[in-house]
Amino acid sequence: MKSDPQPDESTTFDELREIDPTEAAERLVPLIAAETIEPGRRNDHDAQIIDLLVDRRAGDPILDHLPLASIEELADRVQIRLRLPEESSAARPIAWQLLDVLRRSALLCRISEAEATSAWADRILDLVETSHFTFGHLLTQRAAGYGERTLFRVPGDGSNRRVSWRQVAGRVDLIARSLMSLSAEIDARPIAILSTNSLQMALVDLACLSSGIVNVMVPATSTETDVAYILEHADVGALFVSGADQMKKVLNVRDQLPGLRQVISLDATAVSARDVTPFEHLLARSTEVTPAELQDRRDLQQIDDLATVMYTSGTTGTPKGICFSQRNIVFKRFARALALPEIGEDDRFLCYLPLFHTFGRFFEMTGCVFWGATYCFAEDPSVDTLSRQMR
Repeated sequence: MKSDPQPDESTTFDELREIDPTEAAERLVPLIAAETIEPGRRNDHDAQIIDLLVDRRAGDPILDHLPLASIEELADRVQIRLRLPEESSAARPIAWQLLDVLRRSALLCRISEAEATSAWADRILDLVETSHFTFGHLLTQRAAGYGERTLFRVPGDGSNRRVSWRQVAGRVDLIARSLMSLSAEIDARPIAILSTNSLQMALVDLACLSSGIVNVMVPATSTETDVAYILEHADVGALFVSGADQMKKVLNVRDQLPGLRQVISLDATAVSARDVTPFEHLLARSTEVTPAELQDRRDLQQIDDLATVMYTSGTTGTPKGICFSQRNIVFKRFARALALPEIGEDDRFLCYLPLFHTFGRFFEMTGCVFWGATYCFAEDPSVDTLSRQMR
């Protein structure tokens, strides 16, 4: 019996980018089934399919018409290859691209309408875990995709400063390399942040989360006693501080913290204090670590690695530390997106909850990173100011 001819994949996929999306989806179904594709070529074949779907101009309209069963088949096939030692390395970047497709709002709405949220949550979790899709890979992916679009809007002097994804990625890498240069001095202990909301605070946090540098959020509402307790309990080696009030708390208890080797001021309010390093001086140390060394660190991250520790406010007793792994940080974003499928990259968040609060940090800030939305810093949490900023 004569076998079916092999499709000319490059021509086929080029054509699918240009034709009516309904027809393109119909023609893509048998290509996803891949019945005529040799097993050894399926990885490259699937990579071309996912590359088509990642292309927002062509892929989004096709996704509107592509049966969920076909996307499920594609995801499950990638998952199988991730579990094969001889194929897992090649399958990882393909899985990451597929995860970019699976967070699209229109697709998530279809999953919700089909009452398939639970099954897709399990499928996405498997992909995140077996491909080790850490927050560093997520942030890199979004920055590459969104480039000059705005991630942060910072109010000041009657206008809003816009910070693009490309600018954020560059600054985050610079901070991460600077922090890596401190590792030996602080015996690889965690980094802590004691600050009210600011762009610098967010960038330091993103640098840690994306680079395998465990950080600790100290609530800015903490008393001196609680600050000392948290820094000692978490065995913190370096602390970022902003504001004179917060710096005063630290300086008053620093002698009780022999393990605290570095205090870095995020602003100019306390740089003249004893043994306090200005933020810009720390950034100058980034030259001690190459971009390749930073990339190697990110590539070595595992999904089970500890990412961060957040402490309760201490209002009901001694502050309690809650540990979050890379899995917690990344998959929670997908779970939230499945629960709120209407949210997407065109949304803007007016953010007033503190970044030392789980909702402010994870739903608002890392949520904006996940969705590709815009994070707008609130000037203050008063009703009048929020109403004005929302106009």
